[in-house]
Amino acid sequence: MPDDPERVVQVIGSLDFAKKAGKILYVLPSSRAPTTAAETQPRLERPRKTPMIEIFAKNAAGATLSQTAVPAQLPSDAHDPSEALIDTKIPVPAGTVALELKLSGETVDTFRPGAAMQAPGAGAHAEAPGVDLGPGLPGENARMMSPRMKMAPADGVTFTVEVLPEGESTWHTIAVGRPTADMKIDRNQFPGAERARVRVLRSTGFEEQVVADDTVDLRFDDRTP
Repeated sequence: MPDDPERVVQVIGSLDFAKKAGKILYVLPSSRAPTTAAETQPRLERPRKTPMIEIFAKNAAGATLSQTAVPAQLPSDAHDPSEALIDTKIPVPAGTVALELKLSGETVDTFRPGAAMQAPGAGAHAEAPGVDLGPGLPGENARMMSPRMKMAPADGVTFTVEVLPEGESTWHTIAVGRPTADMKIDRNQFPGAERARVRVLRSTGFEEQVVADDTVDLRFDDRTP
């Protein structure tokens, strides 16, 4: 990865304290500042004892480049929770090739970023390929969306799908952390919009790129899919 000391990633994971287990579900690039425990961990009426949760950034030789204590998102109705979630942002030093999730000093899961892919098209300003909507029964409000550029599932790679309805200026994230780029587009999510721009982002965990960008017709009953 490029030498970028300011790089930050968002780590989403799950924890099972009773089984002393945990899993990094997916990792996404993030431009926001790292999250501190004080920002995400609400003040409780009495302390909840949970294991030390840390994420270690490792280089190719296995050396530790950084060590970050991260907060757990605990159920609000349990004083002694056995399960929790992680949703935090951490800095990733240059040379990082793996993130290790540790509970009480023991490694319970390791994330390795997926392989980068060549940018779609040719040239620095090439447009990303479009998407296709699959067929559906009359009256159905959803269609399967697939990027025209086929991408097989790969370790460490996830996809985010965003939609910009006609007449709006804010993108709607309708899927994140998916192992594949194919998913259903439901027009009921965008009432009043006849068309929408859809873009698909491929993430290796540390890098992200747009791999499909297209405008689709949401008037499913008025066109032949």
